Amino acid sequence: MKTCTKCGQTKVLTEFYKRRNRPSGVNSHCKDCQKKMMTARYNKDPEYVADLQAARRYGITLKDVQDMREAAQGVCQCCGRTDTNKYKRLVIDHCHRTGKVRGLICQRCNSILGYCDDNILTLQNLVEYISSNAD
Repeated sequence: MKTCTKCGQTKVLTEFYKRRNRPSGVNSHCKDCQKKMMTARYNKDPEYVADLQAARRYGITLKDVQDMREAAQGVCQCCGRTDTNKYKRLVIDHCHRTGKVRGLICQRCNSILGYCDDNILTLQNLVEYISSNAD
């Protein structure tokens, strides 16, 4: 049994998220309180939370992500579009082979790169195909 430091209720340990660096092996807030806190944090500033998650996912700092967003000014580095349709944010593009972050691009361009497996030859073949079959 453990008492939540947020709500003050005593609950069984399974009602707490695991946390290895704590003497008890679990978080100090119960799962219910933790979920409420995370929901409030997201609702307050979803952009910040999304950038924080992206930084963790790609092994870069939050400042790196924010600097990239500021430098991009909402413009896709591939196609130059500012209108990202239903996706309101540019996504972080990275090399799947090396993990290196390349920049911010729109979801459409990110999908194209993914479908081509980042293969330059495939992309060049697509350019040639479009060029040879243009109206």
